[in-house]
Order: sequence, then C-alpha cells, then structure tokens
Amino acid sequence: MGGATHKKLFPVLIGLCLFLAGCDEVYSLFTLYDDESVMSNDALLGRWQQIEKDAQGNEKVDTCCWVFAKDEKDKHKYLLTIPDDNPGEAMVSVVHLAKLGDAWFVDVESPSEDELKTNRVPFPFLNVHLIGRIWIEMDSVRMEFIDKEEFKKAEVSGHVRLTYVNPNDDIVLTGTTEQLQAFAREHAEDKQVFSTEFILRRPR
Repeated sequence: MGGATHKKLFPVLIGLCLFLAGCDEVYSLFTLYDDESVMSNDALLGRWQQIEKDAQGNEKVDTCCWVFAKDEKDKHKYLLTIPDDNPGEAMVSVVHLAKLGDAWFVDVESPSEDELKTNRVPFPFLNVHLIGRIWIEMDSVRMEFIDKEEFKKAEVSGHVRLTYVNPNDDIVLTGTTEQLQAFAREHAEDKQVFSTEFILRRPR
C-alpha cells in the first residue's frame, strides 16, 4: 500500500490507539492463547461503539465503530475492522479469545497479508500481540488492557514479575505463552495490571 493510503488512514490509527490504551499499551511477542485455552463467543459479533465518560461521569458515544466478524476458516478467529470515513478504507486486526480458569481474555494481533484487502492497514503494524481482560454480554463489551506506565510501576515495586524488553521506551513482553497464561491467571482481577478500561455498546 502506498503512502497516500497510510496518510488517509492515520486518523483511524489514532482512533484505535486511543481505543487500545491510549497508545501506551504493552505488547507481547507471544500469544496468550493456545489450543487448550482458545475459545469463541459469537456474542462479540457485529457493530459496536465506544463509550467514554467525562470527569462528571457523563457518557459520550464515539461516532466511529468497531465491527467484529467471524473468520470463515477458523471458528476461533475474529476479524476486527474499523472503517474510515473514506469508503473502502479500513484498519483490520485479528482477535482471539482465551479462557483461563473462570476469566476471559482477549488477544489482538496483526493480520496476515491474506487477511488484508486493498486500502486496509494492519494494526498492530509489527507482529506482536495486545492482551487484556474481556467481559462480553449481549449489548455491551468491557475490556481492560495493560497500561505501560502502570506496568512499569508494578514491575519496579515487585508486584509483577514477567520478562520484557524496553525498546524505544516501549514495553514488549518476552514471556512464553505458558508464562503469559500464568501471569494472566494470577492478575486476572488485578486493577493495577489490567488498569485501562474500555466499554463498547451496541448502537441504539
């Protein structure tokens, strides 16, 4: 794809960055899910809008939308598409759900070349994963992702222990899938780890 397309889709990238932890997300080199933990929940399918709250707690509905669709070849894979204002342009991510104990998690990763179409931009751009907690209901979805600055504080205090590298001041977890799952189970209800909350609702 040419530079012009990337420039057109830049506002969409910013929107997804704001959706996924304000561009301060923590990445992982390995998946959180494996063959035993990967699950599907088709209540996720369809169109959603992000709900934001101001300092007074008043809700504001984002005009943009996130559309989850089922992959035709893999029942456990979802494609997340965020349309741009320009017809035919969109950003696409691959989403997997994992169940560890009683808790559900989400793993967002880059799509393959085959999953991209003209005028689509992969997110994340690198072959990495974003992991978080997820709660799915019929008309609402709540997600909690790992915030970079909060992770640093928790790591320095010894509250969390997971190997990572710090390129360009980013946090990239290097733990294996097994280690990530142990970490996720331990901190599933830990607001200091999964500290950035986002809420989606069905359009009304």
